[in-house]
Amino acid sequence: MKNLKIVLLVILVDSLLIGSFAAWVFVDNTKVAVSTYAVYSEKLPEVFDNYKIALITDFHDSNNYQKVIAETKQMKPNIIVIVGDLINMGSTDYKNAGKLLDGLVTIAPTYYTYGNHEVWSNNQKNIYDFAVKKGVTILNDEVFTLKYENDSINIIGSKDIGKDDWHMKKADIEKNLKTLYAKIPNKDLFNVLLFHRANYFDTISKYPFDLVLSGHLHNGQINLPFIQKWLLKMYVNNDTYSKGIYRKNASQMIVSGGVEKNLTRPRICNTPEVVDIILHTMEP
Repeated sequence: MKNLKIVLLVILVDSLLIGSFAAWVFVDNTKVAVSTYAVYSEKLPEVFDNYKIALITDFHDSNNYQKVIAETKQMKPNIIVIVGDLINMGSTDYKNAGKLLDGLVTIAPTYYTYGNHEVWSNNQKNIYDFAVKKGVTILNDEVFTLKYENDSINIIGSKDIGKDDWHMKKADIEKNLKTLYAKIPNKDLFNVLLFHRANYFDTISKYPFDLVLSGHLHNGQINLPFIQKWLLKMYVNNDTYSKGIYRKNASQMIVSGGVEKNLTRPRICNTPEVVDIILHTMEP
C-alpha cells in the first residue's frame, strides 16, 4: 500500500510538471518579444546615427499579427524590413499576412524581399501584387537608395534562389550576389543586404555588404543545448548561426529568430520576436 502511494505521488508530480511545462510553452508561443541590437560603422553618415530598423522574418501567415504590429509600433522604427517567409508556400489567401501589412505600413515605410516559401509557393506574382497594393516596396534582386535628410544608404534585397538547403550550391549564391552588387550605383554608401537564409553568411561575408539582415533559421525552433544544433544541422545543413549578431570579414549579420506562431509545431525556449536595430556612426 505504501509503495502504491509513492507511485501515485510520483505520477501526480510528473503530471503536474508536464502540465506546467506544456502551459508555459503554450503561453510563450503566443507572446511576441523584442530583441535589440546596436550596429556601429564608420561608413554610416552622421544623420543615420540612432536610425532604427525593425526586422521581421518568418511570419508564415500566423495569427499573431496584432502583437507583432503593437511591438513594432512601440519601437518607433524609421523603416521596417520583412526578410522572407511572410507567407507559407501552401497559403492562398494571405489573410493574416494582409492584416500584418496593413498595420506595418501605417508605422513606417516597409520593404520586403522573398524567402524560400514565397519562391516555392508558385504564386510569386500574386504575392507581389498583393504586397504592392498594401503599400509595401518589394526588393527582389533590387537596390534601393534610401535617402534620409541630406544623406543616403543602400537597401539591397536578395530574392531567395529557391533550392533547398541540401542542394544549394555556393556558386549559385556567389553568382547572385556578384550580379546584385554590380547593380549598386554608389558602392561607397553603407550597404544593407536583405538575405533570407542566414546559414550562408560565410559566403555572403566575402562580399562588401556592411550589414546583412536575415532569418530562416527559427533559432533552431527548439532552443535547448545539443537539440538546437542537431535540428539546425538536419534542416539547414549548418549549425554555426542561429539568432543574434555575428561578424565576419567586414560584414555584420543580424539574424531574427522569426515571429511565427504555430502551436502544431511549437517553439521551445524560443519566443517569437521582432528585432529592433539601432544604427550608430563611429569615428573613423
